[in-house]
Amino acid sequence: MSNFIAAPVLLRVAFHPAVVRLYCGPRIREEIHSTTAVDGLESGGYLFSAATGPLDELVSASGAGDRARRSVDAIGLEHAYIDELERELRRSNSGLVASGTWHSHPDSDPRPSDTDLQAWGAGLEIVEQRVGDGARFFGVIVTTPEWARGDWSYPEMHAFITRRDPISDIACERAEIEEV
Repeated sequence: MSNFIAAPVLLRVAFHPAVVRLYCGPRIREEIHSTTAVDGLESGGYLFSAATGPLDELVSASGAGDRARRSVDAIGLEHAYIDELERELRRSNSGLVASGTWHSHPDSDPRPSDTDLQAWGAGLEIVEQRVGDGARFFGVIVTTPEWARGDWSYPEMHAFITRRDPISDIACERAEIEEV
C-alpha cells in the first residue's frame, strides 16, 4: 500500500536559486491545467516518472480522485485512489511510478506550507522504499499570477524537490521546471 501519510518528518527548506531541475514532459502542464478547479478550492493530484528513466523527469500527472477532501486552503488526497492507479500502472506494464504530488494554491502563494513539507518528506520515504538511494519526491504548487489572480487560464508551476541530504537528513529545495 502506498500511503502518502506518515509520521512528521523534520526537513530543511532551501529557497536559494535552484541547483536542481525538474524536467516535465509535454503533457504535464496540460494534465494539471485540465484538472485544476476554478471554484476557489484547492485541487491536486499525483505526478509520475518512468520507473527506468531519470528520477527527475515527470511524464504524467493525474487528479486527486473523486473522494479527495478539498477546501480553500487544503486538499486531502485520496490514498485509495493512488493505490488503485498504481495497481493499474503495474497491470498495464506502463513503466510509470508515482513520484510526487501537485496541488493548487488559489491564494497565489507559491510557498509550501508546513503541511506540504511534511507530506513531501513522508512521500520521499515511500519512494525510497521503491527505488533506493538517490530517490526524490516532487512537489508542484500551481498558482496564478497576481495580475490574473484566480484566472486559471494562466497557471504558474512552482517546483520543489525533496531528497536526502547528508547535513540535515531530508531537504526540500526549490527547483526550476524545464519543459521538454
